[in-house]
Amino acid sequence: MKFSRAILLLILFIFFIFSPLFSATDTPTETPCPCPDYFGRTYTLTAGTTAADGIFDSNSFTLTEDAVVRTLSINIDSTTAGGQVRLAIYTNDSAYNVPAALIAETAPQTAVTGWNTLDIPDTTLTAGKYWIAYQAEAGITLAYDTGINGEEAWFDMGFGYFPATIATGNLWNWQYGLRADYCPVICTTPTNTPTYTLTPTPIGTCMCGDEFGTVYQLSGSIPVNGFMVANWYGITEDAAATSMDLYVVSGSGNARCAIYANSVTGTVAGQPGNLLVESAPFAVSAGWNTVTIPQTTLYAYNVYWLAYQTDSAAIYTAAEAGSTGSLYWQPLAFGPFPGIMSPGGSEAEDHSINVNYCPLSCPQTPTQTPAAESPTETITPTQVLSITPTVTGTAEASYTHTPDITATNSSTLTATGTFTVTVTLTASPTDVFSQTMTTTATFTPVQSATTTETPTAEATTTNIELTGINTYPNPYNGRGSGLTIRYHSTRNISGMSVKFYTLAMRLVMKYEDTTPRGAGDGCLIVDKSRFETLSNGAFYYVLEAKADNNSTAVINIKTLIFIR
Repeated sequence: MKFSRAILLLILFIFFIFSPLFSATDTPTETPCPCPDYFGRTYTLTAGTTAADGIFDSNSFTLTEDAVVRTLSINIDSTTAGGQVRLAIYTNDSAYNVPAALIAETAPQTAVTGWNTLDIPDTTLTAGKYWIAYQAEAGITLAYDTGINGEEAWFDMGFGYFPATIATGNLWNWQYGLRADYCPVICTTPTNTPTYTLTPTPIGTCMCGDEFGTVYQLSGSIPVNGFMVANWYGITEDAAATSMDLYVVSGSGNARCAIYANSVTGTVAGQPGNLLVESAPFAVSAGWNTVTIPQTTLYAYNVYWLAYQTDSAAIYTAAEAGSTGSLYWQPLAFGPFPGIMSPGGSEAEDHSINVNYCPLSCPQTPTQTPAAESPTETITPTQVLSITPTVTGTAEASYTHTPDITATNSSTLTATGTFTVTVTLTASPTDVFSQTMTTTATFTPVQSATTTETPTAEATTTNIELTGINTYPNPYNGRGSGLTIRYHSTRNISGMSVKFYTLAMRLVMKYEDTTPRGAGDGCLIVDKSRFETLSNGAFYYVLEAKADNNSTAVINIKTLIFIR
């Protein structure tokens, strides 16, 4: 019995001494998001400061893409040591545009001056409007700016858990430093079909890049200093915006660019709304200036406002007269763009600014089919014919003559071989012998044939097919040489036509071109004069081509944004 007790004590001793060797504590790690983004505000607010305790307060923001939210952040202006803060995110009540149901909330966290980031469970959200809310203990103050009435909702509340639903509250116009940090559900790779993933692949090099906005230098110039301006443009495909271009006519200094959402959804231009993305300041030079922006998803058939500002009245940017409501402006000292643009006025003016983007779905890239080589042979030899004609009359039976003739090769010729031709000879001088005869001759060229190979495109399908359709520029303003529609054809084309329809499918314009065109890459240019009676807006167009064998290809339905 003593022996057994001793063995038991020895086992227990070994277990307690060496147990750390047999146990492990898992430390969870979160996979970094390859293309992180945020919605909300990240810039400095300057209108004033306010105490943050004793209330539930929130701001509304628009999420432009499906996303997985991982953290919420708040910018604290000042704090007393030990004070805590909490954050939450709510759905939007679409009927009244107020916070509705709690989606996720953070645990309390001791506040520090500056940005405070608090974790929430990974939360999947679809694109739309949301409210980010905060509450804080005594001694914490926040900076704010004045925005648009209705983008703030608040009510009195003691520090603690957030309510599951919001039943009451007050609407106001203060903006706070609040944001949600997220990973896009789709981090675009244009050659792949988008799939749900929490660790998506960054966009990398765009394989079929495009742009929208004003892509050429406008005829006039204007200084923009002490305020920001924004022009509206539509986009016809889902896209990932990667950079912006601004044309500077003259001057030196710095500029910033930004993209704002439209105040209404769809193809109708209202006025600038929420800030979607902004660039860092950049030094300008004469000509086109390109500045990168964080990758931002834009959606087809929506209007966006392209904005910029400069820090010098000596900087002149390209501009000219536009249509009513094409530009909004707002007084602004050079620096971060406001989270919501509060337009100070409207002008009929366009500026040379555009967005470079990668379509979320690249059109099929035409594959060039090597053209069949049909050599064209040219031969210019000195020909000597030895002829033994058969004649009647008083002429000699055997006759040798070297006439001046031209022999036309109507068969296949090799460089040093012989061939048979049919020629008509007229002997000269006529006072010796004159007779028209048909004979067979054999000759060897004095010099080799010169061969020139001219590759030509050939049909690759029985019926005509059109691929790689691309419209440029789009949006189009009725200027330049016209609207260019690029395509790739699998057969020679005998004629093409394009029909333009309103969104209600009412035919408003038709253009026909009967110029014969070869197979392969080509373009149809619709002259700008055809657009003189077309009003601003979005239009569908249908492209049709007839082949040399009378087969027909019809491409349905492409979209053109026309903005005069």
